[in-house]
Amino acid sequence: MLDFIVVGAGPAGLSVAEILGKEGMKTAVIERKRDIGRAVECGEGLTGHELKNIGFAKKFILWKGSEVELVFPTGSMFVKRDVFSIDRASMERLLAERAEANGVMMRTNEGVIGLKKQGKFWKIKSTRGTYEARYIVGADGFSSFVGSALGLYREREIIAGTSVRVKDNEDTEGFRFFFSERYPHGYAYIFPRGNGFANAGVVIKGKHIYEENARFLRENSLKALELRGGGIPMYFVMKSIHSWRSLLVGDAAGLTDPVTYGGIYPAIMSGRIAARSLLKAAETDAENLHTYERDIRSSDFYHSNSKRYHNLVYGMKNKDLELIGEIAGGGNLEDISIAKAFKEIIKKGRLASLPRLFILYNHFKKM
Repeated sequence: MLDFIVVGAGPAGLSVAEILGKEGMKTAVIERKRDIGRAVECGEGLTGHELKNIGFAKKFILWKGSEVELVFPTGSMFVKRDVFSIDRASMERLLAERAEANGVMMRTNEGVIGLKKQGKFWKIKSTRGTYEARYIVGADGFSSFVGSALGLYREREIIAGTSVRVKDNEDTEGFRFFFSERYPHGYAYIFPRGNGFANAGVVIKGKHIYEENARFLRENSLKALELRGGGIPMYFVMKSIHSWRSLLVGDAAGLTDPVTYGGIYPAIMSGRIAARSLLKAAETDAENLHTYERDIRSSDFYHSNSKRYHNLVYGMKNKDLELIGEIAGGGNLEDISIAKAFKEIIKKGRLASLPRLFILYNHFKKM
């Protein structure tokens, strides 16, 4: 009998497992992929605030920048912030090594295909065997089998993203986000990786992601070296992120940024919060993990209504984006006068743009 089974060996699941193993708990991680730390569809970007809170990720810094630039059809603006590109694959491999060193059993190339309550524990069926555990953690991504089996989703909206390793010789000071109607519900991006390389791609809702990806690369004279693509939680409407002796972390719980869709930071931090809640529950063999949801809701990465927040930002048309570009004029976001922006919006008859402009402004200002 195991104390815990963690389904999924991404940053969220490995963060949970490492802590549980360190505390002497009998823990197993089941991962459907053959190798942990394989390249995934990820921009691999973190802000200075995120890097500081994660701590150990500093070992995997590839490049440091000093700003975030937002590019619109008619102009751009920037905000001065420390930003970092990291080697996510190497980071995941280290997490796995640390978990194994703490006694965690790693089972790769194995998928979970069944969950069943049995007395005071879970019976978990995989493609290679059967396990029994007191608690189960769903860390199996946006298409989570665990979350679906537990019936925790009311609504799941997925957006598609590409991550392309490119040769990029442009000398830039930060991350660049490109907003346009061409990228419905998303954006295009270029995140430098250092030594003349970058991660670039598009994040959109629609069927034409690879066409738009190729077009974006051509327009920016970027040569593709390696292409990856996959799904990202756009927003999830959850019944809860926990159930009887179970909880969800990271992408499985829909814990991504509702504007940038960044998921590394919420994954690792939700994993740490989950581990604390699970250890506390295990002390008394508690069945309810409600403290986990409470702690997630009070975290710095949680958005209480990500669907509404997302729809407000991405309800913008090119006219709205062009207006923002004109107001910004290539300047520092923190120097833009809200009063001036309001006058311009009234002058252009785009009053409906005001809430969207304010949310976008405020979101990147808080990065």
